[in-house]
Amino acid sequence: MASAEASQDTSILGIVASIADRLGIGEAALRLLISVFVGYPLSLFLRDNLHGTSAVTKHLYVIATGLAIAYFNYGTEISYLLFCCLINYVLLFFIGGTATSVFLSFLFNMGYLVGSYIVFASDNYDMNWTTPQCILTLRMISVAYDLYDGHRPLEKLSSEQKSLCIKEAPGPIEMISYSFFFGYFLSGPQYPLRNYRAYMEGKLLDNEEGRPSDTIQPAMRCLGLGIFYLIVEATISPLFTEEYFLTSEYAESSFFYKLFYIALFGKFILNKYLLFWLLGEGICILSGIAYNGKDESGKAKWDACTGIRPLQYECALSVRDMVTTFNLSTNTWVARYVYKRLKFLGNRYVSQVAALSFLALWHGLHVGYYICFMLEFVMVLFDVQATELFEKVPVLRAVSSHPLMALPKLVFRKFTVLFLMGYALISFTLLKWSRIHQAYKEIYYICHIFFYLWPVLSFGLIMPWLKAQKKKMKEKEDGKSS
Repeated sequence: MASAEASQDTSILGIVASIADRLGIGEAALRLLISVFVGYPLSLFLRDNLHGTSAVTKHLYVIATGLAIAYFNYGTEISYLLFCCLINYVLLFFIGGTATSVFLSFLFNMGYLVGSYIVFASDNYDMNWTTPQCILTLRMISVAYDLYDGHRPLEKLSSEQKSLCIKEAPGPIEMISYSFFFGYFLSGPQYPLRNYRAYMEGKLLDNEEGRPSDTIQPAMRCLGLGIFYLIVEATISPLFTEEYFLTSEYAESSFFYKLFYIALFGKFILNKYLLFWLLGEGICILSGIAYNGKDESGKAKWDACTGIRPLQYECALSVRDMVTTFNLSTNTWVARYVYKRLKFLGNRYVSQVAALSFLALWHGLHVGYYICFMLEFVMVLFDVQATELFEKVPVLRAVSSHPLMALPKLVFRKFTVLFLMGYALISFTLLKWSRIHQAYKEIYYICHIFFYLWPVLSFGLIMPWLKAQKKKMKEKEDGKSS
């Protein structure tokens, strides 16, 4: 027994477990971080050494490296991911390109994901095989949709659908390669199969000479930013944890201290997502798969795999602006395959609620996800209408645009957006209702009360008043002109 334990301690997984214990971080988190950094030399090898080889050769390389990384993180549980790929391959092979295939793809992939949550989810945020599975779920549904679009008349497709549609279902090798590409299968982003095919065929290049793309500099920028957020995550973020909301120290703190803690909590809790998005984007850029054409000046764009816009995110002064700067690929996917496909409902608010409900279910079954996304919906709604209010009401417009109000307004808006994001993220991180309630009751559910009353106030009083004012102004202008 002793020799077996010693042997286990000297294995790769044993060494990783020992390092994680010494650093005081989760073993699963350390494995994920190691896997991401390993993606950089793998991308460099793919870009330089396999350039000019056949698509099959590249596929086999991606499969071998992707499955090795998956096994390092999840062991034999990668069989669940492979089973998902197999079912989707069979589905598309037999009935791909039909509306039925899209329906069954949605039904199977979301059902399979929800089933995995029921069986494997705990009361906390889980870092197991369901993480890449939720990313794979969107990828498989998008393939079914794009293949369906490829069999529809061109005149019925939008320009976006025309650029992404495919005519042929992926074969087994391509399906596994596309699913396990080491640049995105662990933490995203979503990437269209049509673009993946172009990359594997050597068509995504920033030059016309056929040489490997010059990706070092843009990739290193992402790597540098990712490391910066990693340092912040390791040094500052541990000071702002969701567990603190459940302590007596937090409960006994002053009301204003709680507000500031929530604002800072919201700022730093997202860092772990930002760093993985940036590091993953760097891998995709380095491999060349993130090439997205050239801008007007002829400079190559490497934003096909962007997950976060760091500068815009840090400078955002509204919930709406902040939401549109992070998790970009997932937001784009939901807009493309859920929100826009619900246009027949004839109501954008209904489509938005449906899209956010889908996102919540995609994340899991914990009530905290649903509370968070519905808060996001009403916060963005308030943001849009409040902005309109300040633009159309002369008194509010005059006060807000006064030079002396510039700095106070900036500070107030920045604190407000941080607080609101932090408030919503409390439910996203605490997950269970008993814990969420314990945190929110300490600040009297102030955002819930305000934002769920706002639609009543807005649609019942404010918006009718604005329309009446607009009508009066138009009648006044018409009277002057006559």
